[in-house]
Amino acid sequence: MLLNGALTNCLISQLNLAPHLRSMSPSPRTIIAFASAFYLLASTCKAVDFPENPALVSRLKTTNTYLDRMALFPNHTDWVYDFTTNPRYSWTPSSVCNANTATFPVLTDLGMTLAMLNLGPCSILPPHLHPRATNSVVAMAGSTNTYMIQENGARTVATNLTPGKMTVFPQGSLHTMQNIGEYLRFALKVGF
Repeated sequence: MLLNGALTNCLISQLNLAPHLRSMSPSPRTIIAFASAFYLLASTCKAVDFPENPALVSRLKTTNTYLDRMALFPNHTDWVYDFTTNPRYSWTPSSVCNANTATFPVLTDLGMTLAMLNLGPCSILPPHLHPRATNSVVAMAGSTNTYMIQENGARTVATNLTPGKMTVFPQGSLHTMQNIGEYLRFALKVGF
């Protein structure tokens, strides 16, 4: 499957690739390879969250019962996470905000992360993988193209997510997401 012209031009522009690539209509696998190389060589992007309350997380890991665990969260508001207060929350050009053990201690030892992904116009989530988790993505607004390669030699799975649609990136699969439109895109990512 070849990429459509808008996505090809957007990615080539995003990655500052040579103008002669515009006429080549590269495959999704080629785009992922270029984007991966670009990301590895030029990006300083880090998706690491540092614990906001390491003492609480440590206590949660040693509780014997869920009753003991509940006592560590006495307020109803302790059970609410506001993505908009995350320091990484942004629409320019995009952001990934994680609700996980580090940022939302309620999730300690529950084996999941929920991420809010904001993709600005013509932006790409750099190709990456999750060695310990399967990743599910639900589009909440806009239209987002996704690309995933399960392992060497496997075909590239290319999808288009519109509001209410979901796809899965299995554990260890290389995947990326791209907004080729002029408007902001919003998706929720869940990792188990």
